[in-house]
Amino acid sequence: MTNILRISDIENKDILYYDAELQTHCYRVCQQRDILYLPSLDEPEQVYVRDDRTQAFIPQPIIANMKVDGSQPAFCTPVSNAFRQHYLLLVYTGGELSGVLHFSDYNKSAVSVYLFEMFFQYDRLLRASLQAQLLTNTDMLKYFESQAVEAKTLPARMQYQSKIEDYRKRKDELERLPPFQSFSLGDLIGFANAHGNKLHPEVARLRPMILRPRPLETAADRNAGGPIQGIVAFQRFCRGAMLLQHDYQKLHNQVAFLQG
Repeated sequence: MTNILRISDIENKDILYYDAELQTHCYRVCQQRDILYLPSLDEPEQVYVRDDRTQAFIPQPIIANMKVDGSQPAFCTPVSNAFRQHYLLLVYTGGELSGVLHFSDYNKSAVSVYLFEMFFQYDRLLRASLQAQLLTNTDMLKYFESQAVEAKTLPARMQYQSKIEDYRKRKDELERLPPFQSFSLGDLIGFANAHGNKLHPEVARLRPMILRPRPLETAADRNAGGPIQGIVAFQRFCRGAMLLQHDYQKLHNQVAFLQG
């Protein structure tokens, strides 16, 4: 089973603190890097929030939703909700400040490696689950045929008709491969759900974000009015990853029971 990615795996441990003796320098660096606030060097329960009107800082107490525990999963509802309020979170490990976490830290290679492995295991378990239910490639063809009949639009009907034709052309090749080996993840999820499973189709839409990554925050996002565009992309990305984790565990459990 894949080890859960935790916040401590991706947090930025190189913390910048507010120092009153370096206030001008602190402001300049924060403005250049678009940092909203700095933890206090002397007051552990305070942050200093950048004030562009005065080009200085305003002290504020650290509130609960600015904090996150380093042992928490990197993809979980509390972290996602915290980023809705603050795009920079303070990470605490063992009760002490250990780092900071910006949503763009999810661009790090550790996240990609984790999700690659998660998808690899998810694919394997999904195919094993279908086989444990005594389903075959022939059943997948029947699924394509039923979807073509039930399609409500011509493009959707043509799409499934194309899958049917491709299957028939490659039938001999498919029979030499392991069952379900050559079908797309989206088709496998739809097929599984048609046979009583309750997997999330959004998981298939996450995979292209991993294979062809786009940074979760760019200079263009910041110039367009702050971090909001990056946050929207992050929330969509985070939801997909949480659903992947959930369905992976569901399939792992299902295969264990079905295979005895």
